[in-house]
Amino acid sequence: MRHELGFWVHQWDAKLKSGQFWNGDIETLLRPLGEWPTNEGENSHDYASVRWLEARAHGLRILKEVGVTEPTFFAQKIVADIGPGAICFLEASGARIGIGIEPLAQQFAAHNLLLPSKHVTYLPVAAEDIPLVDCSIDIAVSRNNLDHVADPLITVSEVYRILKPGGFFILIVHLEPEPSITEPHAFDVEDVHRLIRGFVTIREVIEHGGRTASADTLAGIYHKPTVG
Repeated sequence: MRHELGFWVHQWDAKLKSGQFWNGDIETLLRPLGEWPTNEGENSHDYASVRWLEARAHGLRILKEVGVTEPTFFAQKIVADIGPGAICFLEASGARIGIGIEPLAQQFAAHNLLLPSKHVTYLPVAAEDIPLVDCSIDIAVSRNNLDHVADPLITVSEVYRILKPGGFFILIVHLEPEPSITEPHAFDVEDVHRLIRGFVTIREVIEHGGRTASADTLAGIYHKPTVG
């Protein structure tokens, strides 16, 4: 947890405060939708603007990675983000209700890392015990999170439980040969497929790239089977 918080405060947020984007694809994601700032004045890349644009682009990046072409996919849905960090894509996603399952939420709030929002709530809990009722979520997202949790199998079981029948699970995970201090689990494809065997695969792609030079990344969208 200490290493995770240190990354968000001293690396990620520090870079944004310097007027730079963390990711290099922000303009590419936003300009086709007419959401890239047209004013290139001195305030176009202030901290507040950079912060919001990073959040908005991250939701579009998630959809792009799993091959969803509809930019309003999250709009008016109840969306849970499992281990979102401080990126805050829910706040800029158009979701009707957003719920961040984030053990470090209170620390993020204390460091002013969370965007203010009336429709997004952060629950400072572990993903293995999500305090939401069964079948209450339209979409659950786990991007580069499953290798961070204490128990991936219980986490995926919790995702399954809270999703409505027919609800979508977006999973993006690095396939790494070795764990790290903040990613204590190393997955291969078979490991991931065992974890999500209760879901129906809609689309899944594996591409080279990840935390290390030898990694691949699995990006998939799945749904919970409908009852009856």
